[in-house]
Amino acid sequence: LYRIRDPRLAPVFLESVRGLGIRRCYNADEALPLIAALVEMEPPPVDVLINALRDGNQCVRDMAILALGYIGDGRAAEPLIEILLDPNVDDMTKELVENSLKILGEGAVDPLIRILRDKKRGIEIRKVVAHILIHLWLGLGGEHYLAEYYGGDWEVFQIPPVPDFRIVDALLEALREKEIQDVFLEHGPSLE
Repeated sequence: LYRIRDPRLAPVFLESVRGLGIRRCYNADEALPLIAALVEMEPPPVDVLINALRDGNQCVRDMAILALGYIGDGRAAEPLIEILLDPNVDDMTKELVENSLKILGEGAVDPLIRILRDKKRGIEIRKVVAHILIHLWLGLGGEHYLAEYYGGDWEVFQIPPVPDFRIVDALLEALREKEIQDVFLEHGPSLE
């Protein structure tokens, strides 16, 4: 079934993960072909995957988070950011979301800039958002969870830089805040 790229199979693939009995799917050999199949479906099953972000099964949520990042559809940005902002979400899930936002591309820019500029948000979340925006601006990409499945040995999934000067404006504005400056220092050589 993995080779059939029909988006009507997306719910079937997500359901089949439940039967695998895997707690987390981001590194499970059994789940990688399912994630790759979801990414390669035409048209991509974005709505199904966005709904799966609220699924009760962590493995299903992991698959949806990863697939949405690789698909790169901007409709996924807001639902992914909601997960990032949720204080009840575990660190590994937040790491997967952060990675997916780094490879989502242009569609993630507006909601991320809104969060970065919102001083009512905690400084830690704003630092994470600044980090993601730097990755988007420079095209640094994110961790390539499917590299092994595709037979590659590269660890980074590259995307083209997002040359949106609103990113630079928002980052320069944030740079004025001492608490956020360490994010820029971390990326110093890349920003030159």
